[in-house]
This record gives sequence, C-alpha cells and structure tokens, in this order.
Amino acid sequence: MTCPIDQCVLNFHALLHRSSKLLHEIDDIDWKALAIESIAPSTPDDKSCNAIDSDERDRSDDESEDENDLFGMLGGYESDQLEDGENARQENLIDDEFEDDDQEDEATLLKRAAAVHSALLMALHAPMDVKTTGEDMINVFDLITSIIEKTNHTKEPAAAAQDDASNQLAIMLSYTLSPSTFDNRPTSFRRSQERWNQICSTNALLTIQFLLHLLMQSESLLSAKSSALLKGWNAVMLPLLLGNTDSAETHQKIPLLIKNDALRDAVLNLTPSHVAISSPSSDNISKQVTNTCNLCIHAIRDTTTSLNVVARHKKIRVLCQLLIHLFDNIPKLTKGTELDAAALQNRVRDAIHHAVRIILHGICYETVPSEGSGQEDDALVHPPMLSIEGLRIITGMLLPKLYPPPSGDSKANKTFTKVTKTAINTADERALELWTEILMLLSPYSTDLIDAGLGKRRRCKNWNHAAPLSATAILCVILPVFLDMELPTTVAKNKDNGNPSNWKVDQTRRCRPAMQASVWNLLRGCLGRCDDSPNFTGASRSGECGDGGGRGTSLLSRQTKNGFAADGHNDDGTPEDCPTDQLLRRRSAHCVRLLVEHERERLKRETSDKRRKNRGGKNDNAEPHSNEVEFADVWMKYVLVFEMLEMEIELHLVDQVWPTMKELASHVTCVSMKYRNVDDESETEILSRLPCLVWDDIASVLKRVLLSEAPTLRKLGLYRFLRGDSGVDINVQETSTNEDDNEGESRDPNVFMNKPKSKYKIKKDAGGDLTTYQPAPLSIVSVAFVLDAVIVSYDSIIGTKVGTNMQIEEDGQLKSESITPLLSNFLSNYAITLAASDGENTQLGEYINQVLGPRLVRGTKPRSLVTFFRSVATALESISAASLPSAVFEPATLRETIRTMLAEFSSGGAPKSLQDMLKRDLALALQHTTPWKNPDVTLVLQVLALFPPEESTAKSKGETSHKKVSLQQSARVALTAWLQKLGNGNWATTAASACSSAFVLGDLLPFTDFDWIAGVNGPERETGMALCVLATLLANASETLWPAIFKGLQNHPTVDTLSTSFNKTNRSMILLECGCREGVLSGMGNGDLVAVKNHCLLPPPPNIEKILHNSVLFVTSQLTHVSKTLVGVTSKGGSSFSGANRSSEASAVSNHVVVLVGQMAILHQSFPSSVSISLAANTSLANAVDSITKGTANIVESQILMYAALSCGAEFIGNDRLAQITKTCETILDIDSSSKIGVDVRKDTKQALRSISQYAKWGCVSLLIPILKEKERENDESISSQNIRQLSHRIIQVAREAVESTPVIALSPLFKSVVSSGENIVSLHPAQPSGNIPEDHPFLTSLQATITTLFAILDEENTSSTWVYMLHEICKLIFRPKLLRVEYEMAYANDKQSSMPVLRAFEKLLAMGGTSKPHICKTAVSMISSAWLGENGSNDTGILAIPYRNHIINLLLYKEGKVDESASHQYSYQDTVDGLLPKNTDVSSITRGFVLVFLSKLPSIESISRDVLTDLVHFVIDGLLDIGCAGPAIGKPFITGSEECKLFFACVDLSDDNFIDSFFPLQMHVLPVRGKLYAS
Repeated sequence: MTCPIDQCVLNFHALLHRSSKLLHEIDDIDWKALAIESIAPSTPDDKSCNAIDSDERDRSDDESEDENDLFGMLGGYESDQLEDGENARQENLIDDEFEDDDQEDEATLLKRAAAVHSALLMALHAPMDVKTTGEDMINVFDLITSIIEKTNHTKEPAAAAQDDASNQLAIMLSYTLSPSTFDNRPTSFRRSQERWNQICSTNALLTIQFLLHLLMQSESLLSAKSSALLKGWNAVMLPLLLGNTDSAETHQKIPLLIKNDALRDAVLNLTPSHVAISSPSSDNISKQVTNTCNLCIHAIRDTTTSLNVVARHKKIRVLCQLLIHLFDNIPKLTKGTELDAAALQNRVRDAIHHAVRIILHGICYETVPSEGSGQEDDALVHPPMLSIEGLRIITGMLLPKLYPPPSGDSKANKTFTKVTKTAINTADERALELWTEILMLLSPYSTDLIDAGLGKRRRCKNWNHAAPLSATAILCVILPVFLDMELPTTVAKNKDNGNPSNWKVDQTRRCRPAMQASVWNLLRGCLGRCDDSPNFTGASRSGECGDGGGRGTSLLSRQTKNGFAADGHNDDGTPEDCPTDQLLRRRSAHCVRLLVEHERERLKRETSDKRRKNRGGKNDNAEPHSNEVEFADVWMKYVLVFEMLEMEIELHLVDQVWPTMKELASHVTCVSMKYRNVDDESETEILSRLPCLVWDDIASVLKRVLLSEAPTLRKLGLYRFLRGDSGVDINVQETSTNEDDNEGESRDPNVFMNKPKSKYKIKKDAGGDLTTYQPAPLSIVSVAFVLDAVIVSYDSIIGTKVGTNMQIEEDGQLKSESITPLLSNFLSNYAITLAASDGENTQLGEYINQVLGPRLVRGTKPRSLVTFFRSVATALESISAASLPSAVFEPATLRETIRTMLAEFSSGGAPKSLQDMLKRDLALALQHTTPWKNPDVTLVLQVLALFPPEESTAKSKGETSHKKVSLQQSARVALTAWLQKLGNGNWATTAASACSSAFVLGDLLPFTDFDWIAGVNGPERETGMALCVLATLLANASETLWPAIFKGLQNHPTVDTLSTSFNKTNRSMILLECGCREGVLSGMGNGDLVAVKNHCLLPPPPNIEKILHNSVLFVTSQLTHVSKTLVGVTSKGGSSFSGANRSSEASAVSNHVVVLVGQMAILHQSFPSSVSISLAANTSLANAVDSITKGTANIVESQILMYAALSCGAEFIGNDRLAQITKTCETILDIDSSSKIGVDVRKDTKQALRSISQYAKWGCVSLLIPILKEKERENDESISSQNIRQLSHRIIQVAREAVESTPVIALSPLFKSVVSSGENIVSLHPAQPSGNIPEDHPFLTSLQATITTLFAILDEENTSSTWVYMLHEICKLIFRPKLLRVEYEMAYANDKQSSMPVLRAFEKLLAMGGTSKPHICKTAVSMISSAWLGENGSNDTGILAIPYRNHIINLLLYKEGKVDESASHQYSYQDTVDGLLPKNTDVSSITRGFVLVFLSKLPSIESISRDVLTDLVHFVIDGLLDIGCAGPAIGKPFITGSEECKLFFACVDLSDDNFIDSFFPLQMHVLPVRGKLYAS
C-alpha cells in the first residue's frame, strides 16, 4: 500500500513532466534530481555565486527602480529578465533548431497553463480512496512553512532527511517556487534563458495549484466543503506572497510572487475551476473574507514598521492588490448564496481604509513604541519606513476604490453609487477618519507626540515636504466626493500662536471643505511655492536658464535641489533632489478649481431657486448673495489664469490672460476697500463664503511669469511689472487710472477670461457698461514677493544672453529701454512707500535687513547686488530728507552681512570697482537708518574696517581715479554722519580715545601668541586700521591716537613675543602706521609739519623723535628676527607641511616682511625731517652693504635690512657714493638666494626665504637705479653714462631670466627695476648711425629684450589694479616719438620690418584688447597717437605713423564693446587723455576718436610731407574705400567686430564732413572721394 505522501511525491513529479511536455514540448528534464541537487551541500561554485549575485541584483534593481520611479512617472514595476555572466556564456551553446521564432508572451502562457494544470489535477487519482490514518495525511500548513523556509534558506536541510518523503515533497515544491531557480539554468538544458524562465513560471503556477488542490482535499474531509478558495488565499497564497515575516535575517530573498508580476496576476485570477474543486460552500465565506482582510492589514502594518524588510513598497502594493481583487470578486463569490454582497464589500472597504491610514502613517510619521513615550529614548523612535512612493498606492489603487468619482459611466462607479449612495452626502466613519488625517497633515512641524488613531506618532523630520505632498495628493482624489460632506474642522485658536501642540481637530463643528480656512491656507501656500525655479538658488549664480518648462515638460526631470530626502531605512527611497513644488502647485490648482466650480454651481442653483420663490417680490438678501457669486467668478478667473501661466510659456498665450491678471490685482484693492470693516478671515476657521483674494494670491500668479523657465518670458513679465502694467501702481503717489489701457474692456459675468484687445479699437455707446479697474497700491506688495520674485527674476537675467534691454515700439519706432533703472526706481519707491504707510516700520525694517542682508550678498550676482544696494541707499536718503520714520539695521544682520561680503570679496566674487560701490552704498544706508542706542564697539569697528586707509600717504592719493576718490569720500562722509548719531550722539565723543587705549592694552582685543612664521595677525591689523579710521572721521585724530601710541612705544622695544610689552608695542606701531597713512600723524604731533622760511622742515619734537626712534628699532629688530627664525628652522624631524601648506607659509612670511618694510617707508614719508629715522636708516644701510659685500652667512637678513633702509631714504656715506651704489647693485644681482640657504633648512622654510630674498633683491635694485639716474643728471664725474647703460642691460638680462621664478610679491619691484633700466637705455641712447643698419643692432636688441621682459612680467601679474598700472607704464615707456623715429629710420626705411619691437608690441596689445577688453586698446592708442605726430617742430609730421597705416585703417573701423560697470579700473586712461577728445565723444568710439584726432592734426596740404600724403593719407583712403564699396553679406548678423560693422564705420568715416574736411583741407581731394563712394 502506497502512503499518501509518497503518492503526492509521485503525482507532483508526474505533473511537472506532463506540464513541460504539454506546454513546452520538453520531457527530458529530471525535476527530482534538479531539486535534490539544488540543496545538496557543496562549496560555492560559480553557478551558486551567480545565483546569489543575481538575487542581490534583483534586490538592487528593485530598489533603484523604485527610487527613480517618483510619483509614478515610470511604467511597469520591474523586469524579471536577469542574466549573469554564466548564463551569457551558456547562451552560445544553444542549438538554433530547438528555438521557436514566435514565442508566447508570459501572461498568455500562464493563462493557458492554468487551464492545463486544472485538467491534469482533475485527472489525478484521489489518494483518499485508500484508507489511511491521520499520520499519513499531508498537513498543508506545515508543508507551506517548510517551503517558505527552504525558499528563503532560513534553515539548512540535513542530508539524511532527503530520503523522507515529506521532505522530498517540500524540496521539490520549494525548488519550483525559488527565485534562484530562474537564474540557475542547468547545463544540460540546451535552450535559451527565456525558454527556461517560461518553464520555471509554469512550474511555479503548477506548484501553487497543486498546493491549493491538496488544501481543498483536506478541507473536503475536515470541514465539508467550506469556502475553500478563500481558505487557499489565506493558507497558501498570502504566506507565499509575504515570505518568512518572522525571520530576523537582514538579507532575505524577495518572494517569487512579489518579483514576478505575471505569475502573481495569474495566481490572483485563479478560480475554483483552476483548482479542480466544486463551487465552495457559503458557510464560512464571511469568516474567510474577514480573515483575508485581517491578514492583509496585519502584513501591511508589519511591512511599514519592521526594519528588515526587502521590497517594502512592492509587498505593500501586492497586498493592496489582493484587497482590491477580493473587493472586486465578492459579487462572484456571493453569487448564488444568501450572503449580502454589499456588507462583505463594506467589510473589505474598511480594510482598504485601514490600509490607507497605515501607509499614510508610514510616510509622514515616525514610529514610537507603545510602551515608551518616545521622547525619553530617541533610539527607540524609527523614522518613516516608506518614502513618498507610497502615495502612489494610496492615490492610484486604494482611494479610487473607496471613493470613485460620483459621475461617470464605469461599472465600478455604478456599483458604488448603488451600494453606498447615502455615504456620498453624509460623511461616514471612514470619511471622518480620513478627513481627520488630512487636517493633521496641515499642522505645523513639531517634535510633540500626537495620537493619530493607530498609536502614538511623531511628525517626521521632512514634515514640511511630506505632509503637503500627501495632503494634496489625497485631496485631488477625494474632493469630488467630499465636496458636499459636512466634515470636521480644526480649532480656531491654532492660528493665534501657531503652537503645534494646540492643533486639534474639532469633531463637533463641521462644514464643507470649501468653507474650511485650513484647507484654503494649504492650497494657497502650495500655489505660491517656487523653490524649484531654475538657477534661482544661492548655489547657482551662473544666470543661464534654458527654455524649458511649459506644455509637455516637467520639472521632475531637472532634479532641482528641494530638500526632500528619502530615509536611510528605505529600500525604495526617492532621490534626494526631488522637484516637488511644481507638483504641489498643479495639485493645488486642481483642488481650487474643484472647490470653486462646486461652490459656483451651488450658488447658481440657489440663485435660481430664490428667483423662482421671490419672483414678483423684492429679495432683501440678493445683494450679499450676489457678492458670493462675484467671489466665485473671480476665483474662477484666478484658477484659469494660474493654470495658463503655470502650463504655458508662449508669449501670445500669456498676452491673452494678462488683462485678466490686471483685473485680479485690481480686485484685491476693491475688496480691501469694500470689506475693510469686515472681520478678518484669518481669525476664523469656518468661512461664510469663499475667501477674498489677497496679495499673496496675486503674487502666486505673478511668480509663474517672473520665475518662468523661459528667460524671455521672465524679462517681459519683469518689464511689465516694473512699468506698472500688471495691475500694481509702482509709483509712490497714486496716479490717475490709465483709461487707454482699459478702453473698451467690458465685463460679461458669463465669461471668465478677458479676450485680448483687438488691433482696431471699436467705438462703443457711451451708455455701455464700461468698467475701469483701479490699480493696486504699491503698499499692498509684500516684502517676500519683492525678495523672492522680483529680485530673483532680475538677478536671473543679469549677465545672460537675454540681457536687460527691451525693444519697445512707440509711434511706429523702436526704442531700447533698460530694466535696470526701472528696477532701481521700483525698489526705491517701495521702501519710501513702506516708510510712509507703516506706522511702526516693521515692514520697512524687514525689507532693509533682507536686501542689505547676507542672503542677497551670498546668493545674487555682484552687478545685481550693486543695483539693490544703490536703490535702498537712495530710498533711505529720500526717507530721511522727507522726515519720514526710518528703520533699524539689526546689528546681527549687519555683522553677518559684513562677514559674507568679506568672504565673497576674498574669493573673487566681485571686481574691485563693484566692491567699492557696495561698501559706499552700505555706508550711505547706515547713515540714514535709525541709530543704535547702545552700539556694539566691535561691530562698529568691523564696519570701519571695510574702509581702510590707502596703502600710500595722503600726498599720493591724487594718483587714484576720480571715481574711486569720489566713492571713498562719499563713504567717509556717510560714516561720519552715522557715527555722530550713535548712542544719542554721545557715543562718538569718547569712543575713539577709549577704544584706542583699550586696543593697545589688550582690553578691546585679547592678546594672542605671536608666531613669526605665521605672519601678520589679521584681526589685530584690521582693528587698528578701524580705530584710525574712527579717529579720523571724528576729528582730533592726532590728540586721540598719540596717547595710545605712547603707551606702547615710549619704552625701548623688545622682540620677546611672550612678553606683554611686545604686544603693546606691536599694536602701537599699527596705530602709528595707519595714522600716517591717513595723514593725521606727522610733524609736531598735531597733524601739521613745521617749515622755516627756506622751505626746510623742522625736525619733530624730542618726544616724537623718541617714538620714531623706537619704532624704527622695533621694525628692524622684527625684520632681523624673521630671517633668523626662518634660517633656524631645520629639517630635523621632517616637514609637517604639505605642498599647499608650504606655499601658504611662504606667502604669510612674505606678507609680514612687506608690512614691515611698508611701515619703514610710511614713517619716512610722514616724517621726512626726522633725525632718528635718518640715522637709523643710514646705519642699517651701511651694515647691510658691508654684510652683502663680505658675503656673510645670513644674506637674506642683509637684503631685507638694506631694502628697509632704502625705503626710509637712507644714503650712502663717503666720497665714492656712486661707486658704492654701482658695486652694491652688481653684488645684489649676483646673489643666488638658493645657494645662500643652508642644506638643513626645511623645504617650506626654503620657499619662504627665496620669496623674501627675491622681494628684497628687486626692491633694492628698483630704489638704487633712480639714485644713479639722479646723480647722472647732476653730471657727477664719478660715473659715466656708459656704466649706467651697461648696468641697465645687466638688470634687464637678469630680470628676464628670473621672471618665471619670481614670487608674486616681488613682481612689482621687479617691474619697477626693468622700467627704470629701460628708461636709462632709452634716454642714454647715442645718436643713431647713418647708412645700412644691421638687424641685430645693440639698441634694437636691448629694446626688444626690455619689451619682452615687461610683457613677461605683465603675464605673471594677476592683480587687476597692478596690471593696469603696469600696462600704463609700458605704453608710456615704449610709445615715445624718439623710439618710433629710431624704428622708422633704422628698420622701416631699410625694409627691415622684422626688427621693429615697438610695432610688434603695439600689435600684441591690440590682440590682447580685442573688443572684450577695450581699456587695453584705449590705453595703447591714446599714447601712440600722440607719438605719431613726432617731436614738436619736425617738418615731417605724421611720418612715424606710416608703419602703422594698416592698423590705422582697422582702428577707424574699430568699435569697442560696451564697458561693463564691473570692469576694473575702466577710468585708468581718463586722466591721461582728458582734453584730447571732444566732450561728446561716444563711449564706444573712444579708440576711433584718438585716431581721428591724430588725423585732424596732420599739416595742411601745402606743408604736409609728400611721403605722409602718399604712403599714409592716400593709403588709408583707398583702404576705407575698398571696405566701404564692398556689398554687405546677406543674412549676416550686425555685431561688434563683424565685417558688416566695419563696412558701416567705413561709410560713416568717408561720408562725415568733419572727417573729410579735417583730413583734406582742399576741396579737390574731397569731391573725388565722395564721387567714388556715391557711385559705388
């Protein structure tokens, strides 16, 4: 007798063979052997490894797909076609004859397989025909548990158990249901992987049907045909779907029914006919439905709260599919029974509702253990297990089944309406609970625990993003059903303080959703969100925006940073950079449309009913009801306008809704005036009607244009808004309504969008219903809108291709208008309006602190920031002049602004010119803000530190540009006025002296440890400079600073950095230096130098001499100590600095030496008659020269001391002073700093020593060469011109070799040395010989070497101000008439144009300038055009320009690009060329102007040289005619530098009377030229 278990094993093995044969025509597979082999213990081989990797890959693919499938934008769930390397290799062994060309898709195959398997199961012999005992029967539940354990590999099977029949059956069943079976194709199977996957799928379906068959047979014996199919769901399908939920393993395998969608659908669609049983009995259907619902809910709750869950979202999705499948099949299950299908469906509907709440909690709330409070032990609190991906399950699957739309013809809707018709209008318990959940999502974020109905919960950390997303997603689905329901509201007192702990739901006070203020607050807030605007955040300052967005596009593809991040415990997390604001806006617009349309239709019905009832009588309530209809109409217009601007970017579509938008803005003003006495809507939760439009609603619409993705639309919207063409009056005072704009605009209550104005105006009857709209006042605009929309929109188009100019057509002509002055005017008017309308100036204070705050400094472009600062400063000045109340610039905001400005300036965020403008405007703004009553000294000094004294003394300040001086002067004046108002005007009287003394004594700024190698103490110097500025601005600076200076310098200085006296002396030295730079400390100590009748200065008094003596000793001792400290740092122990740190250390030490040398120089300039300084400097020079001559060990120290002494005006002593100078200079040139540094010195120290040595070396040379030149002018016989010339050649040669290795700090003295040497070579050049000149003439060679060296230094310099200075000096040196004549006579006249270094230098400068850097061309042309005229009195004026005639033609056609206001030192050439050009010269033709001025100064036709007339004048005329007569190219753009641009300027030059008449005084030359031109 065969045991039933043994029979089952045989039956299942036979079923597998029959299924493979019938479905796939394969009968050569031993399934039992494959199953036993799959669990046989062996070492991991390639195939098992591949299986594990494949499973891991399945998990990672599932996770990554869910992460990238945000909001359901991707189709499908996952792919089951996974192939590893082994499978790919086996793919090559497949025989083609076994493959079919037409393969059946998996869903169709499984559907056919279910029917085949059902027939095979029906054909089996019933094992129960044999009389057996209870022990021989199969326990299906134990079998299912064993299958799950073996599938998940939670237990290792024993080898001995393989002979057990029950275990063999479990092994075979688990093998067919294991996901790894799909990946481990046997080597003997010579078909494709696709065919193997199909076989595995049908086998898995067969296994499930076989298990259901066994369960039905056992049920038929045990319970006499109960609801066997539902029992099968609960006992077989759900366990296989969920896997081993009790396992603690972190790496569980994904169940096959979760991975394979087609197999899962086939299993869910199984009917009783597919499991070979008769129709189930109706005895326990209700019980099984309840059990199925309970199992699904329990599984969903475990999946959303457990940590070790794989494929979390997919499991929940499958469980919800099972619930929906059960809901849809209840009519089939109850067909022919006495059960109430509606009651069963209602039970399933409760389960679906419960699943919605559980999933929602898993998205938005943190899990708190029930036994703890959750606040005492945060380790027990788990973040949300679900990402926003879970909303797809709620909105796409569950809610449509719970609340289908009340209208429609679908079968589901008809069923729902028939069963629960009354539930639509009367909110049931489920609707009340769901609405309560939504109201809780509207609460503000806090860490307090809340009772969400399913246990204690706490809001998640990304609540501000997750809650609106969840609330709006649910509202979009349920609002059509909930519109007429009376639903709970929130407590009104929540809005008074915004305390989340007071946020409660009032179940007693109910109203419709359209009348709940909390719902409107949510929707309005989402409509105004704009954080996803492209390139509008602080991280992006590039300004370029693509023409994306609009119809057919989505911000989801841009991955804009929005702060929404998936939690780390999520296996199906969403990307961290998720643009959600667009989604919120569009969802909210949809919800608003639903609310407004419903209320509007309701009002229309009520109006129609009242008219019928009150027909023939007067209705006293008609007026208020008409107002409600009006509000509904306005909201309808608002929704249509918003949707249009949100979805479209086409300009003509925007033009269509623009008049309606202006009407909406006007409506805000009308409503505020009409209902000014009505209670504020924000004070109540239940509204009596639709809310009124407020400015925030209009701002949301305007943001759709101002922050559009299309740059052209942004610029157009910004222009219209700033012109007052958007329904907002941007002027300070009210102006009359523009009737032209509103002419002919009639209002039809049945039309919700105004049609665009016709091209031809139609005259209407005067008695027609014309409506003119009053524009909204400027005061209604919110500060947040100005900051987040207007300013951001303007900043986004600055520096882009779109630009700020608008081409406007007026009176048939095009004109250009810039947006920048409009914005500046708007920002100023807005500040003045706030000051005039805001009594407490809270809004004005917010506006000032935001515009001048760190947010804009950090997040906007420098050019935009200058406009913002200038506008606010101008507005504050106007407010002060009008005696309007100003606002306080908060100290904390000012401190952060200064810190941010310094950070941006140091990183190169703004050019120097813009930095000066920003600081000037900041000072002006401070002047006109409300002064602080208790000013913070440190903050005041931080402000003053932005305006340090000039590097040079007051005597040399005139060398700076006029614009820079005016900026400095205006800023100083504003700061003075600001300081005098602090502390009610009393603070400034004693602040400077008290702070200076406290600074020296260490009370204002604590002393810190001084490190010689670390360099200058930045905060210490900044504070000292700020104190000097403070004393200078408050007058009596000399009396204020000298007492503090005496406190540190009256005693003999020390270099012991550990002593307090050193710190005091160092700070007193800083005050002395900065006071001298300010020009307030000199002479007798009162700011005046005393001079006698012979114009000689008297020495300072003894007390000042003592201070100066100690100062010089202190500086020289520091210089000595720095060099000794560096040399003393050996390499023992290795270097602790990286390459970057070594460079930083060298820079710090070098800067320290520069500061010390600068202190010596400034003392000499301020006190030129000081005996102490002269004696100390002469002594230091003598010692340094002696040390250098003798070649002492520490040569760097001698170089530093010599440079410091020469900076103080030290002189050589003795009769042979010039010889000493020459010898010293040659000795310095021969010094090799590398060879003088010891081998034991550390690498970083070597770099610092080289840097200091090069700086001192070229500094000494730059000061020695002018001394030699001065003595040569005095005709000193001890030195000849030949010696000076030879020394100059030597300097240039050494400099040329040392340029690349010279540190940055030494470039300036190196440049001065080369320029001084070049001047000596040029001025001492002997008379040029006559006859044929060789190309390698020494003078031309020297000139070429000088120019090459100067350009090499120019290439190394990276400071803009120094670079422009060097450019000016180079042009002044080489563009001299003397050099041009030498080149002409020695090279050009002898046809040796290759030997013309000045010409080549001019060509290089023109190439460097081009059209993008016009200041280079202007500087070069302004100087060479004067040199072309030659020396005064020459009879061949203009001949020097003949070599440059081709360049003259190009320069006459040259148009420089527009000078940007941020261009550094753009006025550098102005001081040189003032008076040379006419006052009305166009800024884009300055270079041409210089050339024209040169041509106008050529001699008349009677006295002009024949060579000049022929080779220059005629040549230029012919060149211009050749260009002017050429036809323009068709379709070429007219841009700067193009051929079309040159053609235009050629025609302009040749047709200008002034040009022709100045070029050719004789009319005989004018007429032929014009004739030729006109003929062409």
